[in-house]
Amino acid sequence: MTSESVFALDLNEAFKIRLKQSVEDAKRKITKKDATPTIEITGEKGCSIVVGDIIDEKGIEFVVIYRGNDTKHHTPIIKIPKDRFPYVYFGNLNECRIFLKSKLLRVMFDRCDDCQVSVRTPIIGVIDFYKCKRTNVSFRIADPVLPQDAPIPLVTVEDCMNIQFHQSVDSILFVVKMSIDIYGIIVDAVTGQRLSRHDLGKIIWDSHEQNFVTLSKTAGFMSVSSDYSLHQISHTVFINPPDEEHDDHIDILGSTPPMRHSYIN
Repeated sequence: MTSESVFALDLNEAFKIRLKQSVEDAKRKITKKDATPTIEITGEKGCSIVVGDIIDEKGIEFVVIYRGNDTKHHTPIIKIPKDRFPYVYFGNLNECRIFLKSKLLRVMFDRCDDCQVSVRTPIIGVIDFYKCKRTNVSFRIADPVLPQDAPIPLVTVEDCMNIQFHQSVDSILFVVKMSIDIYGIIVDAVTGQRLSRHDLGKIIWDSHEQNFVTLSKTAGFMSVSSDYSLHQISHTVFINPPDEEHDDHIDILGSTPPMRHSYIN
């Protein structure tokens, strides 16, 4: 590439001001005090962890996390006011039992092995499983009055192995990537009887492939494959058209840069 093919772009003052304002707005959003709280529980082994709610003597509701099932006689690991729904991150848990009894914004299980997860209350957003192994997950939640109010909107499963989802709610949408031995099991909410079992994963995956899976007690099982390549973003250039006096001059306002083929492990 010759030096003539590379040229500098002079940002006008208005653009610089807008860029500075955007950076300041982003800083305020990151540091604002009323941001959604994130709770991290990492490195636990061989214990029970309960995420629940309590109300103190003043009538203030709190989200509390305990070790052990007896929430009345254990000092909580974490206790925060429930003025907004928190996001809970579980990382590197081993041989743990996790009970989710508080309504949460989102939950993630990252590299958790040989665990038992029991979801007893609706989740507003997503439940993520990443690089987890040999784990059983049960959804024991009453179905909502309105069909659109799904208690578990979405479950993502990426690079996992040997995960079983025991589902007593009517339907759940799964997004599965690069995972094997992933099973969805429909369970009768009253008797606990296993009604059907479906393989949500597979052995051979394309590196850019993901499966959207719907598992429902009433509608059955459906799986659709899709591509999720990060580099498939079109390259768009925004320009100011040349004016009559300077028809050989074009101002480039901005562009989306080309992306390399990269993979996240």
